[in-house]
Amino acid sequence: MLQGKKIMLRTICHDELDAVYHQIANVNAKGPWWHLDVPSEQAFRREYMENGCWGERDGRMLILPHPAAQPGLAPASGDYIGELIYFKGFDYQSGLEVGYEIFDAVHYGKGYMTEALSLFCAYLFAMRPINRIQVNLMKGNEGSRRVAEKCGFTHEGTMRAATFHRGAYHDLELFSLLRGECPVLDDLLPGRT
Repeated sequence: MLQGKKIMLRTICHDELDAVYHQIANVNAKGPWWHLDVPSEQAFRREYMENGCWGERDGRMLILPHPAAQPGLAPASGDYIGELIYFKGFDYQSGLEVGYEIFDAVHYGKGYMTEALSLFCAYLFAMRPINRIQVNLMKGNEGSRRVAEKCGFTHEGTMRAATFHRGAYHDLELFSLLRGECPVLDDLLPGRT
């Protein structure tokens, strides 16, 4: 578990598989930018049984409210803010790709995702011998772009018509963060500096 100032990150617990699956598979709640492709419940449970949704090539962490920052909210209560995922892209790529999603618009604009992505990237760099993390955003997704830029990601270019989403092709904006550009994990953990 990683505890920040406003949020905490952790992997999925067995007793919350139903609730988490409902969040990631709820197409009606997806904003206009998140891909509508969702895993089947069976595939999601199989992945959890194989590696707890945290493996060498991919994984996911939940974003929950930090109990000290939001008194009265218990992090195990199912009040999930969102999730972060990582995955290995092409074998020739030396790093990882990340994705992030807030489950409910009530959590937009509060800085949760910026803190979560910063912690997540610092954690990945601390535990893996990688030199690069990248994120691909659909062109026009200004909220996600601001999060990436606040976390130190650099815009590298545009991949034209690179993704199919909601019946049309869209450009993807490629952003990257190198190891030397990311804060050290200890510097982001409250009480550790």
